[in-house]
Amino acid sequence: MSRGLGNVQRSVIDALLRRANLDRYVVPSDAAIYELIGIEDPPRSVSGRWRWYTVDLLGLTNASNTRAARVSLHRAVRKLGESGHLEVSVMPYDNPWAAYRDYEDRLQGGIDLTELRELDRRWPSRMNQTLWFRLPPPEHGPPPARDQLAILEFIDDYHPEPFADFAATLDREKRWRTPTGEFLAWLFLGSGVP
Repeated sequence: MSRGLGNVQRSVIDALLRRANLDRYVVPSDAAIYELIGIEDPPRSVSGRWRWYTVDLLGLTNASNTRAARVSLHRAVRKLGESGHLEVSVMPYDNPWAAYRDYEDRLQGGIDLTELRELDRRWPSRMNQTLWFRLPPPEHGPPPARDQLAILEFIDDYHPEPFADFAATLDREKRWRTPTGEFLAWLFLGSGVP
């Protein structure tokens, strides 16, 4: 007989559901953002229902938490992954993200996701040594085109011009303060960036 979800597991699921329901990006009237979204009739807002999180990015922990509390959260996430309530990964994103291979098979373009740590200290400095998790995306059919997951896939597959321009910008600090940079930051970090 199953005991059901524990308190820590419920708090993880509740936090993910809350973010899935409330995390929206109001799309400004900006041609570059419309191009990044990749659909003909740009929506007024896009959502982030299936974003990858860490316990820090989801706000489940902070500097005052003990190591035991963090271990308990990670254990709960792993159990939720084993039971199919969550998808769990060690590294869900390529880094550099959205890079492509040139004719000599060298990586070109793309962005170094560790730069996101400059925008939000909760972003992990060692992304491949962190437990990532998310609500499972829809099993049947693709996610809606207005969702963060579909937009990331579109940018990664097609490298629209605003993304290529962003990736080619040498001033890394300045590029994240552009409309394109702010939108890309939202795609990875969500609302609530400190």
